[in-house]
Amino acid sequence: FFGTVMSRAGDGCLLLCLLLVVVVPPCHFATLNTKTVITGWNPQADPALDSGVCNIRRVDGSALTFQAFMTTFKNKAPVIIVHPTNNSAMAAATTRPELLMAYGHMRTMLSSANTYSHDTTWVTLDHYVSELMKPQNSTSSGKDTFYNFGGHSMDTWGPLLQQYIRPPYIAATDPWSYSFGMGASGSGVPFHVHNDGFSEVFHGRKRWLLYPPGMEPTLLKFSGHLHQSFFHPDESSLQWVLGTYPFLEPHQMPLECVIEPGEVLYFPSMWYHAILNLGETVFISTFT
Repeated sequence: FFGTVMSRAGDGCLLLCLLLVVVVPPCHFATLNTKTVITGWNPQADPALDSGVCNIRRVDGSALTFQAFMTTFKNKAPVIIVHPTNNSAMAAATTRPELLMAYGHMRTMLSSANTYSHDTTWVTLDHYVSELMKPQNSTSSGKDTFYNFGGHSMDTWGPLLQQYIRPPYIAATDPWSYSFGMGASGSGVPFHVHNDGFSEVFHGRKRWLLYPPGMEPTLLKFSGHLHQSFFHPDESSLQWVLGTYPFLEPHQMPLECVIEPGEVLYFPSMWYHAILNLGETVFISTFT
């Protein structure tokens, strides 16, 4: 509003001063999440997607030696390793602005987000992030959902992937391969199985659900429905978490936990696992 102030100067003259008071409305940007402003990725996720359960052991990466890992965890049990390496450079290179500026024009492979991931399509990274990377719809099946994980060749993505420091628990003579990717909140690959590996998150969070050999989700049945499996390979991780997980009996519960940036999850060979991204998530898996 405007107002006037009368004051008396030293010479006895009255000075008429115009006082302008500016009322500033609350700043819109104050409502933005700090991580969104810094990384460009939206970390928001439906709270219902996080059970709050973590029954997987966490260990300090600075204290876990190669020999201790091989003896205690290698193909025996999953484990979350906290800060085994420093991948701050990779995190900086995979903020949304940096990634799109360097690789937005590159074509990237999208795979169907069901157990088999047979179907693929190719789009530019900019198109995927800007137009397709939307929160997962619970009515969409895994086979009808396309998701960016893997398919990044060293020829085109080498400058980025070479910045990643692998977990120090892979023998020098062992072969390995990367699967880099990003997904919207609620996306993720449903239960599947393969050799062992490591998964690290740079932005966002990842909920992991695992079953050991002998407890394959395709073999577990609902009580009273001896012929009805509680898992279908074409349903999405989101559909399973919302539609099946709440009805599991105690002996059917998976091992599970949510990993955050700076944490690496090791999954043993031939353990069925499903993943659910919480918030927009950027990650890499190292398969051995």
